[in-house]
Amino acid sequence: MKKILVTLLLVMGLITILSAKEGMKFDHNDCGQHQSRMPRNMDHPRLGDDFGLMLDELELSEAQLTKLAKIKADHRKKIIQLDADIEILKVDKMAALKDQDFSKVKKIISNIYDQREKLALEKINHMESVWKELTPEQQTKLQELRQKRPMKKMMMQQKNMEHCK
Repeated sequence: MKKILVTLLLVMGLITILSAKEGMKFDHNDCGQHQSRMPRNMDHPRLGDDFGLMLDELELSEAQLTKLAKIKADHRKKIIQLDADIEILKVDKMAALKDQDFSKVKKIISNIYDQREKLALEKINHMESVWKELTPEQQTKLQELRQKRPMKKMMMQQKNMEHCK
């Protein structure tokens, strides 16, 4: 009886640790503080991310803005669905762990990573769709802006690290 109780407690502890670890994402450049998975600048009127902020500098036509707004909406729907699918799989995984159905857990983990791959590919497809809507001049200007961006990002990271000292 004691062996069963100890085993049960160890499994429950393991489940708690795994669920807590999986649910958190840390940005090591931000002094280890918790970072949300929500994209920044979602209230931006155009595309809602750093890429969208760069597009503001490209002097897009009204037709381009309309097309890009549709691309963004379609992209967000796909991202939301994929994120929801991943979360559902995580719940299924926890239930399978609780039931000690390890072969099912392995299949679910494989499915989670398949969904994450789809998520990553969707982000690339989105960027490609946006790219195709730009004129060659706008594409050149966007490349120039992207080359400047890492420098700004590094400067911001250094600035954020200063308050950690």
